[in-house]
Amino acid sequence: MRTYVVQPGDTPARIASRSDMAGCPKCSIELGRVNTHKPTITHPNGYVSFKDLRVGETLNLPDEWFHPARENLPPAYYRILPHADGVTRGSLGGTLGDLPALDAAVSAVARLAALEDAAFAQAVGDAGAKIDAAVKEAYGSAQSSDAAAKAKAVRDATQSAWQRNRDLAAAIAASDRAAVTRARLDIQNALATALGNARLAIVAHSPSAFPSDLLAAARAAAAALAADPNYCTSVTHIGTPVNAAVHRFKLAFNASQSPKVPIGTNNYEVATTVALAQVLGSAPSACGAGQRPVPTPKPPPPLPLGKKQELKAPNEEGWSLGAIVATVAVVGAAAGGIAYLATRPHKSSRRPNLAPRYAP
Repeated sequence: MRTYVVQPGDTPARIASRSDMAGCPKCSIELGRVNTHKPTITHPNGYVSFKDLRVGETLNLPDEWFHPARENLPPAYYRILPHADGVTRGSLGGTLGDLPALDAAVSAVARLAALEDAAFAQAVGDAGAKIDAAVKEAYGSAQSSDAAAKAKAVRDATQSAWQRNRDLAAAIAASDRAAVTRARLDIQNALATALGNARLAIVAHSPSAFPSDLLAAARAAAAALAADPNYCTSVTHIGTPVNAAVHRFKLAFNASQSPKVPIGTNNYEVATTVALAQVLGSAPSACGAGQRPVPTPKPPPPLPLGKKQELKAPNEEGWSLGAIVATVAVVGAAAGGIAYLATRPHKSSRRPNLAPRYAP
């Protein structure tokens, strides 16, 4: 087991956030279980920390911080961990408590990080059961095939966690530290993935799970797009009904949902189509990222007499959420199921938004 000597100014969160450690301040919740010689305190939000920390003392570091499988933990895992401030709890949604059906499951999975191996193994079943219970109504849903598919993905992930939990129990009995570490990470991966898909299943099954202002903005954007046969041209012009409605929807979506849609593009791109379909279940076809409509071509010269020309109307059908996910795999991940391959988010740079004030 790796160790670390406490330096001046260190806190558990600061130690865990270092790039050569976990790279995650919330992950300091895991320090207590490998330093049982030190008294700990559990804060109101569930965050576990030491009662005191002295310069020069030696701390044990969790093996999980340095295992390659750590990189496979999905972003949902880091979101659900309680914040190191001791007050703010973790949540899957953009707003704390916006999915109460998942609150118990989120808390159960987040608590696993601070548990010693034997207690961890005993708690996995309860955590998985709480996740499954949260999507009970969506599972096999007749009103939304998308919700049913995501609920099935939840069941598959919790089953995977339970199967790996048997391996964990065997590794604990054999005192195989490497196998224990890998099994714990696999279980946390599966359960965090299940939580992410559970959120999507609940939202797909119950559109009211979205904030009312977002629903209103989504409906207004869809109506404006449907009313304008040339919306791909109109959206590029600031001040048009389509431009204003799409812009308002983007702002409302980014205020509470993730991943964010691009702002200031003067476009109704694929990412925005996915977001609109995620809220409403379907959306008008995208104009294409970075594309601008071209002028209508001149009609071809008439055919010689005696020959017929069959003209086919363009396909004006909108995009369903399922079609978007199937057609655009990369962007569709925002609305589709969550894969185990998602990795810990990295730092991102910010740049000023130089786009026109009301550009969507």
